[in-house]
Amino acid sequence: MSELAELERRIADALDRIGAGIEKIDTSAPEPVVDEAQVAELTEALEAERTANVQLEERLKTLRRQSEARIKELEDEAGDLKAAAAETAEQLRQARHELQAARQAAANGPDIDALEAELNGLRKVRDADRAELDDILASLKPLMEDRTNA
Repeated sequence: MSELAELERRIADALDRIGAGIEKIDTSAPEPVVDEAQVAELTEALEAERTANVQLEERLKTLRRQSEARIKELEDEAGDLKAAAAETAEQLRQARHELQAARQAAANGPDIDALEAELNGLRKVRDADRAELDDILASLKPLMEDRTNA
């Protein structure tokens, strides 16, 4: 933004010089007195400002394209995270269901198969929780890298 302020200042200075040049022109004289060197200087300054303005507009377009692309990337990442979270939640629901079934079977008596099923169910719940944590950490890692690079 400091570049924009600098360009605005330069344009204002050029306009002030143009205004000062116009005031120096004697309107009551039959032929106006024009300092060709000053006109050339002002024309050159005006062209320089126009060039700077075009460059600034191009840079602004580039920055907009880059930010739009980054927004699209983040939206895609968010969609991927939502899908992964939904999958993990489904795995967790399934594991909890299996665990509940194993607990009910175990309530009927000490059954080795039921205990193994409950243990497997607990492992699935743990694995689903771990997968969810890994997904969250994987999604946070690029954001933290972006933050440290900014």
